Amino acid sequence: MHRCLQVAEVSLEIVSQVGEADEKTLAILARSCRAFSEPALDVLWRHGTPVTIVHLLRCLPAEALVWHGNDLRLAGPLLRADMERLQRYANRIRHYVHGPWSMSPRYRSSVSLIAMFLPREVLCSRLQSLTWYSDDDGTGGAAFRLFLSPRLNNLFLFAPSHVSTTLFPLIQRHNLPLATVRINGENDETASCTALAEFVRSLDRVKNLSIPTLDGDLLVYLSTHERVTSITTWSLLPDFSVATLDKHNAFAHLTSFQATQADIVALLRLVQALSIAELSSVCFSATDSATTAQVATFLQEVSRHWNTTLTSFSFSEYGESAWVLHRDSFLCLGLFPLLTKLELTLPSISAAQFGDDTLEILTFKCRWLQHFALNQYAAETNFTLGCLTSFARNCPVLAFLEITVDGTAVPDLPAEFGSELDGRRAHWQWFLLEFAFGCSKITDPFAVAAFLTGLFPRLTGVFKTWEDGGDEEYDIGDQEKQWREVRALIPRLKKIREQERGWTRAEAQEIERQLLDEERMDVYELEEGVRGIWVKGKEQ
Repeated sequence: MHRCLQVAEVSLEIVSQVGEADEKTLAILARSCRAFSEPALDVLWRHGTPVTIVHLLRCLPAEALVWHGNDLRLAGPLLRADMERLQRYANRIRHYVHGPWSMSPRYRSSVSLIAMFLPREVLCSRLQSLTWYSDDDGTGGAAFRLFLSPRLNNLFLFAPSHVSTTLFPLIQRHNLPLATVRINGENDETASCTALAEFVRSLDRVKNLSIPTLDGDLLVYLSTHERVTSITTWSLLPDFSVATLDKHNAFAHLTSFQATQADIVALLRLVQALSIAELSSVCFSATDSATTAQVATFLQEVSRHWNTTLTSFSFSEYGESAWVLHRDSFLCLGLFPLLTKLELTLPSISAAQFGDDTLEILTFKCRWLQHFALNQYAAETNFTLGCLTSFARNCPVLAFLEITVDGTAVPDLPAEFGSELDGRRAHWQWFLLEFAFGCSKITDPFAVAAFLTGLFPRLTGVFKTWEDGGDEEYDIGDQEKQWREVRALIPRLKKIREQERGWTRAEAQEIERQLLDEERMDVYELEEGVRGIWVKGKEQ
């Protein structure tokens, strides 16, 4: 055995290259090679599921356990060494997922037996991440404590509010070093909201927090938290208010905020409260009560803050709204020069009330965009296929683009995007890989494919991002067929353009070689002339 294999980091890296999916190879390595035994076992047991409990039971003597229907019963003595052997394998688990499918009678019986004879309170003492799904009746909560490792720093809890509130005290009692906490569930009752607020106040080391509801008092508390960097909430309470917020000492470390399914007025108050924070990422979703004037006011308020820090902005509507997006409201987002991700989702019956020239202005101001999505569910649009030129010209690192355009008329490529055979192409957009066409209509797939590959030489994906329906289903089906032709043509056109680039390089090299030969000939003739003059002078 080579000496380098005795280094734990080297053997662990080799095993990691095998991958967790190839369990058979990992098992062979664990059995056959001493250097790979421990690292291979660590990778095999790293991610735990309810099936892992079945494997742990196999560490116990087969004659000691017997199934009576769905009940696991003890048929013989269990020694302390047997449970310690089970514990050694359980300690290798770093991530555990307890899903809704986990609550079978056999699973509950297996966990109950392990808990009864386990020498320690915790089954997986080195567990770092726990994802816990629970059903409505709350069964399985007794097994929850087995996974509350003292090293647990990521907790994802998906359960109804009345189930979550019963688990909060258990988590608080263990004083876990939780850095990421995500809680999903409906918290409509006052008691549930109160219990949630008390639980959040006990998380003194949390950095990333996701909770179902957020009120003003809890936000005021989080504003003074020393470690919170990211907050996500799925609902702002209707009476959301932050009148007691001290803006001189608030949100010292907060960089990301996400609020969905919120009233637009509450969102406006939220933006004003967060104005002191140096946010780099915000994501808001308004309910269907929003109006055009309210959305305009909201976007104007957003544009007044975070001009030097914001890199990601997302705004959408939740429900069936009737507001429209106007030019001035859209151009407010041009005040964020560092923006790399911009995502807007318009209501189902709305189209953007501006055209290609407005996109030219915005892309010129936000030159570092990497992800741009202007989602709309209506086929009517004011954008033409030519608007893609603005993205290719002004956004050199754009990698994803989604927009609905009218592609029935395909424009000519601008001069800087002309054919490579003439040797005059000066502009390239090498980063765009994916284009989502939304409800775009086209008539000539070949012309569209040629236009797209002319602007974006590395484009690989052309796809749709949602399912359509309604009265225009037949027309939409025809359009999807047209876009599938575009998708099929793009690889062929890319090969043609690669050949063109090869020809251009070959011609350029040939021209350079000819020029070099001519230059050498001129030098040779000059040298010969000088030599002739020198010889003639010497003879004289």
